[in-house]
Amino acid sequence: MRKTIKKVHSTHLRNAQDLPVLDHGVVLNILAKRYFCSNMDCAETVFMEQYDQFMGRYSRYTNRCKDFITRLALATDAETASKILKSLHIKASGDSLLRYVRSMGDALDLPRVTGIGVDDWAYRKRHTYGTVIVDLATHQPLELLESRDEKAFKTWLQEHPEITLVARDRASAYTSAVDEVLPDAICRAKPILL
Repeated sequence: MRKTIKKVHSTHLRNAQDLPVLDHGVVLNILAKRYFCSNMDCAETVFMEQYDQFMGRYSRYTNRCKDFITRLALATDAETASKILKSLHIKASGDSLLRYVRSMGDALDLPRVTGIGVDDWAYRKRHTYGTVIVDLATHQPLELLESRDEKAFKTWLQEHPEITLVARDRASAYTSAVDEVLPDAICRAKPILL
């Protein structure tokens, strides 16, 4: 009986942060091995050990740590979460947390919003303006658009056909966008108290 000999090509050190233990930061140092492929029909000549059961292919965090930091960023905001995580001995920048939250996207079980409030706001007064869209039920911001023109708001409305109620300021751009994209939606020019 012939034994299968695994030929090691090289090794690679991977570091992954995990949740803290007893107020101490935990970093897993994993010595991953690369192997030669002995299958002649395989296009890959070298392959690497994977640890998909507890961390992603290129991740710097274990799956449970990434889930925790992402949920913390959702509950607060990216910068606040970054400061809280620092006190827990987990290194994560605000930008990284925003990327993780965005990557969750459709996987999040968020309630469908049917009523919104829309208004403009100034990045720089008298020069640059944006549009803020707010959930009328929770009063939480849903989106910040880069401009206050009709085109940007129309595009957002087309992606959210479930909207049935819009509270807006007296700007005609918002009114015409709602009338064109969602003709059956109720559009009011004053705040609606729910």
